[in-house]
Amino acid sequence: MGSMMSSDSTTSADLAAAVAKGKKLSVLDVRSAGEVASKASLPGAIAVPVGEVESRISEVPKDGPVLVYCASGIRAGRAAGVLRSHGYSPVMSTVNCDSAKKIIDEVEKLAKEGATAVSEEKTQ
Repeated sequence: MGSMMSSDSTTSADLAAAVAKGKKLSVLDVRSAGEVASKASLPGAIAVPVGEVESRISEVPKDGPVLVYCASGIRAGRAAGVLRSHGYSPVMSTVNCDSAKKIIDEVEKLAKEGATAVSEEKTQ
């Protein structure tokens, strides 16, 4: 299992497709408050410890794709399941901050390519 994703089937291309349609990607950091304070975090990430995701779910925008990360992927997978059970889609979980950053970069690149492809189709 060399993939950066957990067992969910959502890919960065799924997130990019939503972003290309004008949706904003939300990034959810489900590490503990202590981990967030002492380790690198992604700018703009919504920090909600995994045990509080259900009670604080309104802090996560529901109108676009969500990328969830923690330190190892286990809590992110659990939080992604909670989001999906509340109707969030697409939701992708990943193993850590570095992996999340790579996925965000890929999503932005794919979304630009997708948006360009859509605009080219309209002009033909």
